[in-house]
Amino acid sequence: MNSLYRRVVLALFALQLVLSALLLTILLAIGAEAQRLLAAGAALIICAALLLAYWRGWEYARHVDVVAITLLTAFGLPDEFVTRSLSLLVLVPPALALILTPPPWILGSALVLLAILLARGGGGGVYSDGQTLTFYWLIVGSMFLSRILTDAARRDAQDQANQAEFARQQSEQQAHKLAQQAEALTTQNAQQQQLLELVTTLETPVVTLAEGVLLAPVVGRLDGQRAATLMTRLLGAVGSRRAQLVVIDIAGVAMVDAEVARALLKSVQALRLLGCAVTVTGFSAEVAMLFARLDITLGDVATAQSPQEALELFANRNRLV
Repeated sequence: MNSLYRRVVLALFALQLVLSALLLTILLAIGAEAQRLLAAGAALIICAALLLAYWRGWEYARHVDVVAITLLTAFGLPDEFVTRSLSLLVLVPPALALILTPPPWILGSALVLLAILLARGGGGGVYSDGQTLTFYWLIVGSMFLSRILTDAARRDAQDQANQAEFARQQSEQQAHKLAQQAEALTTQNAQQQQLLELVTTLETPVVTLAEGVLLAPVVGRLDGQRAATLMTRLLGAVGSRRAQLVVIDIAGVAMVDAEVARALLKSVQALRLLGCAVTVTGFSAEVAMLFARLDITLGDVATAQSPQEALELFANRNRLV
């Protein structure tokens, strides 16, 4: 039971209590007959008791209120409004049932009230008239149908709210899942980047061969990207280690062509700008023949058969100096 409906029911009980007290006061002031005073007094007591009971959480107070008001109206209505004149008070019990109880109670309250009034009128009276009954049941039926439609609309609204809540939860779960996947992908990309950097480092290592001498062994295919990486690493290493000679060993290069020659020449020229000597080693007979056939020349670049030979030549030059 939602809080708004509970407040409405409490307000309705309070209104019944106030109206019952006002009715009893009016009846006492005009000196009404004992039957009407008794009914008004009983209504006041019942309304006060049901208000207190419902306020303390007794939900069946709503049903008891409908039953009590139905009986008080049926037995407390003056005889003139049973036999001769139509009273609008007969609509009060169904109206209360419309608000306080499920739809079947609307019809039940109307039937009980009408049966008692017909019994009091001896099977006759105003409530046996066809026109009156048509008017009465038209209003009661409208109440019943309106309550049916209201309940259906409320259920539809609740279903839509439940679906919206379910969709929201699914959306949150999906968003959380996507966030986890994005985080995992970021971590994976970072790991892959680290692996790529490690592979690049392993593919283009620069090691110290002797004091002032660096060795850069090249293994595999030397393409444009690897050549640029090699040159960057060599320039950084020469600057940081104050190298005087860089030995580039191409014995492990899988294929030597014009692109490799151009990459080597660019690296040599860049290193010479830093004042560092360069020696290329690892030329095999096949590579030398290929260079000759392709008419590729390394210019005045120093060459040697192996890094050891390049190191010896460097040491001899230093001794001569």
